[in-house]
Amino acid sequence: MAERVYKWHWDCGRMGSVEGLFVATEEAVAAAIGQDINLGEVLGKHIEIWGRLKEKEFTPLSDNEAVIAFVQEHGPFGFNPLSYVGSEDNGISALWCHSCEQPTCHSCAGCTYHETCDPIVDYEKRGEAPV
Repeated sequence: MAERVYKWHWDCGRMGSVEGLFVATEEAVAAAIGQDINLGEVLGKHIEIWGRLKEKEFTPLSDNEAVIAFVQEHGPFGFNPLSYVGSEDNGISALWCHSCEQPTCHSCAGCTYHETCDPIVDYEKRGEAPV
């Protein structure tokens, strides 16, 4: 399990982009691919940045020990998406209607798939406060 320095880049369209430079093993990056993460409002208020990690977003940069040591000592730089993977509730569940498993509208917390679904009721069932 050799460590490498990775660059991660997420293009968020007209809102901007998020990226990071961090140290990880190839196995850790492979395990993160396909996982959902939520970075919150990192590009501004009311702009929730979340999605599924894809292989094309990760670029291995170096396996040089001196470079790895530098990044470990002074980094990570930007975001390390691996630190958002694997938590019990990484924030994504708050963005999905638990009744129909479809995306909710972030501005009104209403389900965009079925008008009859009420995600706020689902929050209350789980003992959470609605967003």
